Amino acid sequence: MAGRTGFYEKCLGDMAGVYRDERAFDAAVAAHGADHLVYRVEEHRSGDGPGALIIGTSTVLPGRYGDEFAVTRGHLHARPDRAELYHCLSGSGVLLMETLDGRSRAVPLTPGRPCTCPGTGCTAA
Repeated sequence: MAGRTGFYEKCLGDMAGVYRDERAFDAAVAAHGADHLVYRVEEHRSGDGPGALIIGTSTVLPGRYGDEFAVTRGHLHARPDRAELYHCLSGSGVLLMETLDGRSRAVPLTPGRPCTCPGTGCTAA
């Protein structure tokens, strides 16, 4: 998407503590270096303030750390009633969602299959 308003990247060095298999993660850092790219996010904002539309394009590069696939860092919204829409463009993956009360769910992502995450929970379309 052209005209991005923001951009960030996460490299292996940024992902410490994310993967369960610390030995596999440490081996990957030793083999590829802390600067090895794991994923990048481009942001497209229509403006600032209430009602502004924000579109984020995330690209997760292929990779495994032991038995775990490359992932993005999870997040919580400062305003929990804010929804998100995930739409897989290519490849495949799994969207892992967890509520504050500990419920979790995994939704397969494949091209063309949207997944909505309203502020009250997430559902696959």
